Amino acid sequence: MRTEDAESISGPEDLTGKNLVTQANSTGIQAIEEFVTDPGDVQTLPDNESCVAALKQGRADAYVLDQGVLLGNSAADPEVTVVGEPFVDDPYGVGLSKDAEGAVDFVNAFLQEIIDSGAWEQLWTATIGEVMDTEAPEPPVPGELPA
Repeated sequence: MRTEDAESISGPEDLTGKNLVTQANSTGIQAIEEFVTDPGDVQTLPDNESCVAALKQGRADAYVLDQGVLLGNSAADPEVTVVGEPFVDDPYGVGLSKDAEGAVDFVNAFLQEIIDSGAWEQLWTATIGEVMDTEAPEPPVPGELPA
């Protein structure tokens, strides 16, 4: 949301009646439908830049999307701020061809090495940790799907 309005919204319950923006073909659409009661106008725009512009121009009161993208926006632009805690758990994954023999084992071993070496925590601290005032969470276990 706009930094100047950050005190007015702390979670999805505060989005009732608010004009919202999210990216077309994103999980933000389902998050709004599932967690926001009676939103105002909901715009779906083609990309992150369009959504941020709509927010900054006052055409939307809040931008709903996954935390990683929103935190990147907040780090890059002092006029936008991430508020509240995530209200949807949308994990990321790595897509691999089923025909690529050994690819899954290779990627899982590579990810485990990043975790074991401490690089995962260092990367988290240098990116998301720069925006959020929290400790790095436990990394996901390579190869395991979320519950």
